[in-house]
Amino acid sequence: MVYVKELMLAGKQVQCVEPKGKADVPLPVIIYLHGIGGTGLDELHTAYLLANGGYRVILPDAHLHSDDDRISRAEQNLRFFEIIDQTSQTIKSYYDALLEKQWILDDAFMLAGTSMGGIITAISLKRFTFVKQAAILMGTAKLTEFFNYTLSQLETSPLSEADFHQLLMQVEALDLSKDIDVLNNRRLFIWHGEQDDYVPYHLTEAFVEQLKASGQTSNLTYLTTPNHGHKVNLEARRACAAFFDC
Repeated sequence: MVYVKELMLAGKQVQCVEPKGKADVPLPVIIYLHGIGGTGLDELHTAYLLANGGYRVILPDAHLHSDDDRISRAEQNLRFFEIIDQTSQTIKSYYDALLEKQWILDDAFMLAGTSMGGIITAISLKRFTFVKQAAILMGTAKLTEFFNYTLSQLETSPLSEADFHQLLMQVEALDLSKDIDVLNNRRLFIWHGEQDDYVPYHLTEAFVEQLKASGQTSNLTYLTTPNHGHKVNLEARRACAAFFDC
């Protein structure tokens, strides 16, 4: 049995899913991040699976996605790279707040996410060594290539040449694949549908090849689903929960 509650954490409203009877007890913690246009509540199904494994799961809303600051989906698309950067930065605030509450057991702090949430997870692996394990479901760690791919899908670029180069530099600074050694062989779960062209599967393939070349696959769990597009299926959710349950 699990218990769902809403609480304030680091000044933000979040959902918390945890084993029943474990309120205020130190537990391993997973912050699970949603996709663009969604909210933390969208990931309740996965959070239930993780909480049944003994985890305290925090489901925050991304930057510009909460009731307090939500903007339209069109605006979210235009400000995507701002959203992922700002949301990643808040992970440190959540971590500090959880430490202050003494809610993290043995510093077991994990991060996971779907689509945009998986991209934020990869950025945060580059930024924060306190993230001990992570799961990326149909996201990408190759942020610069994803940035270029996204622009290539547009008929006209919304960016001036100067803005393009400025944003490109910001994106490169967040790109885990540009500094792969910072991963330091941390445990990592990656799942992707092989027919995904929204967050392209080939970028995940290329990142896994990078991990192999750098000798960082001993703690990697890598799963794909043939003939599957941009939607996390139940098998992937269960596999993610099983990864953290090890």
